[in-house]
Amino acid sequence: MKLKQRFNLASVSKPLTALGILLLVQENKIKLDDDINKWFANLPYDNITVRHLLQHTSGLPDYIELFADHWNESTFASNEDVLQLLTQYAPPRLFEAGEQMVYSNTGYVLLSLLIERVTNKSFSTYMTEAIFNPLNMKHTTVTSTTFIEEYPCEIAQVYVYDVYSGKHIRPVEFEETRDTVYLDYITGDGGIYSTVEDLWKLGRAVICAQLWNKELLEQAFTPSTLSAEQSFPYGMGWMIYEDEQLGTCVSHTGGWPGYAATFKIFLQSKTIFVFLRSKEQGLTYEQAIEKALKTNELILPKKPKQLKAIHLSTELLEGYVGKYYLQENPEYAIEVVLQPNNRLYIFTKYNANGITCN
Repeated sequence: MKLKQRFNLASVSKPLTALGILLLVQENKIKLDDDINKWFANLPYDNITVRHLLQHTSGLPDYIELFADHWNESTFASNEDVLQLLTQYAPPRLFEAGEQMVYSNTGYVLLSLLIERVTNKSFSTYMTEAIFNPLNMKHTTVTSTTFIEEYPCEIAQVYVYDVYSGKHIRPVEFEETRDTVYLDYITGDGGIYSTVEDLWKLGRAVICAQLWNKELLEQAFTPSTLSAEQSFPYGMGWMIYEDEQLGTCVSHTGGWPGYAATFKIFLQSKTIFVFLRSKEQGLTYEQAIEKALKTNELILPKKPKQLKAIHLSTELLEGYVGKYYLQENPEYAIEVVLQPNNRLYIFTKYNANGITCN
């Protein structure tokens, strides 16, 4: 592993997309409260603003479920395909914009498309010219390499753990992650590859307000407020929390088959934390490294024992099949399904009425 090796940032791409949008706001090319129908005239949803997309308060349904129902998985999908399916099938919105907050990959895909419509450049070109090049982020790109056969030497090799064989294998070889192949070229919500060093450069630029004015960044780092005057700890592209020792932290995490990423900026202490991994999430390692920021002592945990799946009877597995509702959040349904391969899968869908789930 080398310092300049690139990793898929997955959803850590979202704050970068948001920073790209904020530059357009700063240049007066768009406004945060512009209605997105200004750029997406055929989108069958109204009263959604750029701000709603940034804050996950748009109420737009998640495109991943839409593709699962209406897409040929042998064909790679694009951002334009996301827009086309939303327009063609018009799945019901989860709630009116601004009423609630539900994490939305769809919103950030539309932000990527919005950048392209406003600038007449590809999302990749715009991000490179507006952010990556000015900050000397030489190893950051918008690309797709998760499922290619041969990796360039600068890309971190990626694996997932197969509990059935007890081995680490390529995501494209693993049944549970193979289905995500066709989504690998969608950007905005993900799709950016970067390095520890480049994200450190970005963190420094944010702390020093190098490309963005302080007032705009303060807006991005302010917890959002819903129409009912209820606030939640997510700004415009950033999760927000207070650390007793290091102060206000703006951050994001991300995961894609074989990759895990965490990016944190502690604003008061001017501390930057970057954790990139080319396997599944390693929370114990991440927590140990973050603890070292406060103690100046790094104590790595023991390597966890890899578990291997055991065979269970179909009759036993069928006992877990069904829909589950949390008492605290009855609007969310969790459905457990037994697939023909005799494995249980969990599906989650938002249920606006808290009664039924399709």
